[in-house]
Amino acid sequence: MVLLFQIFPSQLSLSADSFIPPLATRRISATASVTPPSGARLFPLLLPPRLARWSLALLMATWTALLIRLWTPPLPVSLVLILLCLTSGAKFIRDHSVEADRDSYWYYNMWLITAHLLPVFARIAAWRIVAPTTFLL
Repeated sequence: MVLLFQIFPSQLSLSADSFIPPLATRRISATASVTPPSGARLFPLLLPPRLARWSLALLMATWTALLIRLWTPPLPVSLVLILLCLTSGAKFIRDHSVEADRDSYWYYNMWLITAHLLPVFARIAAWRIVAPTTFLL
């Protein structure tokens, strides 16, 4: 992700001897200067980049195993969740460019959406246990 920051006129130095055309904007990488607005110290930002990426992959794998154990989704859904976790984790660890992070983040979002859908399968399983005719008098 590339952010554009505006340079204010007070930051420009112009002299009569040498004129350097002022730049309206400069491009900097968002991963190079990320500071939360609240000033909070975020855990991934405190770690070295490689360790932060490995910890993300490890935490995703742990969450995947715990969520599958908790919600007991069908096997195909479990496999999709595991594949999305492995794909996202491997992409975060393997390539550190901004474009690769954007691609990895898409897989991470798909993993997160799938994880949020897991309670649906527990409700479906509970509904099957209690027959709808039970509620008819």
